[in-house]
Amino acid sequence: MKFGKIIVFLLLIVLIFTGCRAPIDEEKVTDKQNEDVNVAEETTDEQAENMPVQEDITEGVFPGQRAPDFTLPLLIGDKEITLSEFRGKPVLLVFWVYW
Repeated sequence: MKFGKIIVFLLLIVLIFTGCRAPIDEEKVTDKQNEDVNVAEETTDEQAENMPVQEDITEGVFPGQRAPDFTLPLLIGDKEITLSEFRGKPVLLVFWVYW
């Protein structure tokens, strides 16, 4: 009986969250995608080679900004590792949380 109550409770939570979701404005998403495609089509390979590389990327936590550099101790040994050591390489950060 207790197992049935848990399932009903979880189903209600799922229904509430899906019902409270904000609607997505498809027109805005499509317009932005079309704008990006048009800009990409207008840029030729020769123009792309002559374009300056953006070096002054600001640090922050929003898309397009460079992640702030940080240092973490390794689990094995007394060494430390910094994020800047992996510049130009893909980095996957996994944060474990125990509630």
